Amino acid sequence: MKGFLSAFGVACRNKTFLAGFVIMLSVCFTAVFADVIAPFTYDEIDISNRLKPPSTQHLLGTDHLGRDSFSRLVYGSQIALKVGFIAVSIQILVGVSLGLIAGYFGGWQDRAIIFITDVFWAVPTIILAIAICTVLGPSLTNVIIAIAIVSWAQFTRIVRSKTQALKNMAYVEAARAFGENDLNIIMRYILPNVFPVIIVLASLALPVAIIDTTAMGFLGLGAQPPAPDWGVILSGSMTYIREAPWIGIFPGLAIIYIVLGFNLLGEGLRDILDPRLKI
Repeated sequence: MKGFLSAFGVACRNKTFLAGFVIMLSVCFTAVFADVIAPFTYDEIDISNRLKPPSTQHLLGTDHLGRDSFSRLVYGSQIALKVGFIAVSIQILVGVSLGLIAGYFGGWQDRAIIFITDVFWAVPTIILAIAICTVLGPSLTNVIIAIAIVSWAQFTRIVRSKTQALKNMAYVEAARAFGENDLNIIMRYILPNVFPVIIVLASLALPVAIIDTTAMGFLGLGAQPPAPDWGVILSGSMTYIREAPWIGIFPGLAIIYIVLGFNLLGEGLRDILDPRLKI
């Protein structure tokens, strides 16, 4: 426990990490306690209060169906975090596994994996994600699948590079000399040393996944109305941008806030866990 508190104290001295951590904590708190924070449900319609500006009753105004914009914004944080965390978890599972195999074994495994990685790396992720969602159909689940499929390549490339540097270290050679098999060596000696890099990559991949989710929702390929996805809200706000600009302004600010938070967190973690990567 003392070690954890000491490490956390060191991390908190990094202002970039601290700012990102506070923002991330506030977003997670909002998503977890959305039912308590939101004064209305996200799909509660009240036509008599449609397109009302921000007021004491509706803090961020209402949309064209009289739904409370603040409540929809709060519930939307759940979708953003859900898609972000699930998609990045899949990216880590696929990308890190392939990176470890390619970096440790080399040979034809390395050439095959790197060829596939380069193919995915060469295609813009959002274009490929749109193509996948067009084939699979618009839904939140398909967005998660699409984002995970197109974004694992960065994990594979960096983990492979790190593994290649680690596999010839003295302690790995000693493990081989004592007869440990390849799986044990990867799990006990290589993966723990790659883990800090994985954490940094994951924290930087999260805001990208959230932006892609919002873009897909805006294009009608992600979550479908009346889901309070921020991209769906932004798409619906275009029709009323002049008479009710608050419908689109606040989701836009929320996206900026969450992306800024995760980027600051990722940069702070990079500086703390691997100072050699600091620019």
